[in-house]
Amino acid sequence: NYDQLIEKACRNWNVIHNNNQAKNNKKRLSVIPYHPVRESHDWLLKMHGCVSVPNEIILTSRDYADYYSKGAALAGLVQASLMTKHMLFVGFSLTDPNYLKTMDQVRSALRPSSSTTASK
Repeated sequence: NYDQLIEKACRNWNVIHNNNQAKNNKKRLSVIPYHPVRESHDWLLKMHGCVSVPNEIILTSRDYADYYSKGAALAGLVQASLMTKHMLFVGFSLTDPNYLKTMDQVRSALRPSSSTTASK
């Protein structure tokens, strides 16, 4: 999502529960790429931008076309995570072009090639 409601909810949760780990970054939310926290175990990836940086929001078909030249590292993070973890996608359609391309690439990487399986 472009908004900052998830970030606000996480900050409020830490305050309400007096979460001491949040003070040493273990439970602070890392918002990638805008506010990364290296030591954090929890992260939120803003693939299509954030209201705090309006000129980077992905909205138009041209923005989507340019996305992979600018956001390749973010897409790589999603691809690696999809191969090893469970992920929750919030705030966009499952017909999103970036999502579909990323999922196709992950499926291709996880699918054994026909030459590899034929030789076994």
